[in-house]
Amino acid sequence: MQVQAPDILPEISKSIPFMLTFMCMLPILADVWFKPHPKTFAPALIFCMMCSFMLGYHVHEKVRLRSFTPRSSVCTALTEI
Repeated sequence: MQVQAPDILPEISKSIPFMLTFMCMLPILADVWFKPHPKTFAPALIFCMMCSFMLGYHVHEKVRLRSFTPRSSVCTALTEI
């Protein structure tokens, strides 16, 4: 695989997306850590997966499936049959 430098966008190191992702996840992780509740775990998991997708260093479209899978199970559990 060839590495190509971008012409317009600046080059960023891998530590910048890591720190951004961690900082965005920190409030929900602190909430789940200090006030654990079964109902808040699934939304927190989905939020963290979306943060890693939106702010990740190298993402593919297939990474979206990681957030769709828990979200679809939460939606299925919320519907009444």
